[in-house]
Amino acid sequence: IRDMWYGIDAGTLGFEGAMSRGWDWTDSGHWLYSFIIPYGQDPFPVKLRVTWTIIATQVEALTIDPPGGTFDWPVRVMVDTPTPMPQIYYTTDGSEPTRNSALYEKPLVLERTMTLKAQAFKNGFDPSDVVIAEFVRQDRD
Repeated sequence: IRDMWYGIDAGTLGFEGAMSRGWDWTDSGHWLYSFIIPYGQDPFPVKLRVTWTIIATQVEALTIDPPGGTFDWPVRVMVDTPTPMPQIYYTTDGSEPTRNSALYEKPLVLERTMTLKAQAFKNGFDPSDVVIAEFVRQDRD
């Protein structure tokens, strides 16, 4: 094959105009209309169905429930992400979480004012963004 030109709809198929050597990868699939130009031969059209999957590269955003606020202690706090099987690490001293921080394994029971920061990690993915929730203990009268 000497050359190949293609487009994502038959109306743009040609050697000029919208024809290109690349396409938009943001969709999940298209018909690919193409001219293949073999050496020493006339071009001929082909039609291929092209599909692809966009794969997440970052652990999805964490949620903290409840998202912080004032409480009469104790308060039960859950941290979660839609990404399956992540490792969630957290801190309660204001520092940024790392893989060396406390591992979240079950809901936390908070009994004092604190800043909860959490981040999720999974092999092969970029870590989630850090989420922060402020919990303030309201003294009982």
